[in-house]
Amino acid sequence: MPTPTHKPTSMPTTTHKPTPITTAICVPTPTPTSSVEILYGDLNNDNNVNSTDVTYMKRFLLGRLNTLPNPEVADVNQDGKINSTDLTILRRYILRRISSLPI
Repeated sequence: MPTPTHKPTSMPTTTHKPTPITTAICVPTPTPTSSVEILYGDLNNDNNVNSTDVTYMKRFLLGRLNTLPNPEVADVNQDGKINSTDLTILRRYILRRISSLPI
């Protein structure tokens, strides 16, 4: 059986290339999380909870200190208020009667 041969033609040939299909993909962006650990009771931001922080709390509660560098860490019982209860809890933590903050 003879093998077919292709002869060149003068007619142009067209080749169809498939059209690429683009599909949008929604990838959820992760919510950024804070990598900074909160040290409750560290009112002066020295990375220690000690009697100096108790002094800051007392001065703030007596109105001798207008603001705290980071009020969130002063609310050691997380009730949304900074008051004498927080001072008592902070003192008890310093005296090691409470093992962790916040309570």
